[in-house]
Amino acid sequence: MSPLLLLGQDPFFTHFYGNEALFNPALTGNSGALSIKLKAKHQWHSSSTAGYRTYLAALEESLPCSFFDYGVSVLQDMEGDSYLRTQQFGVGLASPLPIATGLSGNLLQLRLGINILWAQQYVDYSRLLFIDQLDPKYGQTNANGQSIPTAFVPPNDGRSEWYFKPSGGFALQYVINPKSVKATAINLGGAIHNVVSLQSWSVLGLESQVLPRYSAFLNVEFVLGYLQQQYVSFKPQLFWQDQQGLTYWETGGMISFSKLVSAGMYYHGSRPKDGLAPTNWGSAQLEVGFFPGPGSRIDLGFGYAFNFSGLRNQVANVYELSVRFSFAKSPMCSLAGAPAPYDTKGALPCPTLRRSTKSKIYENIWYNN
Repeated sequence: MSPLLLLGQDPFFTHFYGNEALFNPALTGNSGALSIKLKAKHQWHSSSTAGYRTYLAALEESLPCSFFDYGVSVLQDMEGDSYLRTQQFGVGLASPLPIATGLSGNLLQLRLGINILWAQQYVDYSRLLFIDQLDPKYGQTNANGQSIPTAFVPPNDGRSEWYFKPSGGFALQYVINPKSVKATAINLGGAIHNVVSLQSWSVLGLESQVLPRYSAFLNVEFVLGYLQQQYVSFKPQLFWQDQQGLTYWETGGMISFSKLVSAGMYYHGSRPKDGLAPTNWGSAQLEVGFFPGPGSRIDLGFGYAFNFSGLRNQVANVYELSVRFSFAKSPMCSLAGAPAPYDTKGALPCPTLRRSTKSKIYENIWYNN
């Protein structure tokens, strides 16, 4: 048997937007709230096949009373009817560090973050058919009409070891003219995933280790104007990542109406290893948020990705659904006896950002609430 090298990337969601902490742990807890997020991604799903599915549950809390923010997440990825499953558990920490900017009046914040992840893969071999289960005359049964058992015994019942895959990242946030109602926020950062690989992820007991993955992002948010006490902003974005020669990038932007209605379009590109033909696609994202009461918010999101080059007739469209519940209180700060608010008395006039105690800068999802 000749050796075969297979290359692949980690389980993914459609956008960097809305999944920031997954791609860069420095952005954990950046929303200025206690948030609970549920996400589901489907591809190839139909009445006859299970397709590819990825599910995520995540909790993030911004801690205005502390020097760090935190998050916990659970992810499960399932591929095909043979049920190749990847389950992943993670704990993330991010520390915002304000940096003095002299007399310019602009603000600069550095966020450093780590994400400690454990994962395991599993294949349900009972759903697979091996060559020794085929009869040359009767097919998948013997002469008595009974199923033919296989002699193959999967190592560890088809499960890999629990493997450790930590990640680390940084993010710089530069706010130009923060005292203006039309301040501009520039965000950039980078991350490395699977920093070390101590265990094998192979379901066959092979010495296969998780390979490093690198990513970087840049976005800028402009406030374009105001309409009946609501603001309109535009947020263009670039994102790039690479894992063992498989390169992916996306570019596009979101237009937001006070972060209550946001819509965007993105172009996604890829560069396969060894100059193979790239598979590129576009995607659309729509998010709607509302306040059921003071200090609480619900956001609903829908993403749709469609392929238009490369493996055009062999790649199905991707659907991504999300719901996020946010609360303007910090339970951890309250337990510590320091129920600090997410705003200070010198709150930023900029509608897209919020400034808390300890000079932390957060995304402002509480505008006019």
